[in-house]
Amino acid sequence: YGSAETHRLRHWRTLKGPDCMPAPWSDFEPVVQHTFSITPEASRSDFIDICYANEISDDVIDGFDSLDGRLIFKSADEAREALAAAGALSD
Repeated sequence: YGSAETHRLRHWRTLKGPDCMPAPWSDFEPVVQHTFSITPEASRSDFIDICYANEISDDVIDGFDSLDGRLIFKSADEAREALAAAGALSD
């Protein structure tokens, strides 16, 4: 991540408001696994589309929304690392 992206991610909770809370990986994992079951690469919007189609919690949607939209993920591990760097994971 570049310095501007790092700065944005560091202040994610402030930008998203007081009602946005990090969520455990176990809340993100089914979305990530499902996404990779239908495509070999995924972007932030792919994860969010799956969330909306399946009535996933707002905290998980906000977590995915905190990711840089320019990034393409090739594995669940990459997605988890990015969510952790964004402060979206509670564990």
